[in-house]
Amino acid sequence: MSTPITADIMPRGWEPDEIQLWADAFEDLAQLQSRTGQFFPIPDDFTKADVRQVKEILPLLDGQKVVLRGDTVSVGLVSAEALDQLADTRSGMFRLTVGYEGMLFTLGQHQMDLGPCTETYTMDKILNMKEARRDIAALGHATAVLRLARNFPAVRYLGSERPE
Repeated sequence: MSTPITADIMPRGWEPDEIQLWADAFEDLAQLQSRTGQFFPIPDDFTKADVRQVKEILPLLDGQKVVLRGDTVSVGLVSAEALDQLADTRSGMFRLTVGYEGMLFTLGQHQMDLGPCTETYTMDKILNMKEARRDIAALGHATAVLRLARNFPAVRYLGSERPE
């Protein structure tokens, strides 16, 4: 797809940017299949969300970090001590590092394991402290909703080495 897209070849109702998005998406998908050595049919319901996911995986395969979207993270807690540790930060910010044995990528009916994956999150506030304390006391477990610090984006990378 190195030829500029012209109005003459555009399907009715499509915008040039939309055609370029799909042309780039299929090129990225071909690159993913070639680099992993795993070839599979394009899913019938290949969506823009799938396009974004494929686009995020390519830099991971290059050893780069990918910035994650979102403003909050939910963390399951099984003790009051764990909640107290989160709440007792001197600077007001704290970092969590999460390691996965394997990052499973699913596209349509095809799945591939990209290997170990690490995510780091820096939070600056527990948004539901009262509810979390109540649930810990009543149920013995809770889910804390943590706000991500704006100046330190959450990132994902392949591998199991912890950040400094």
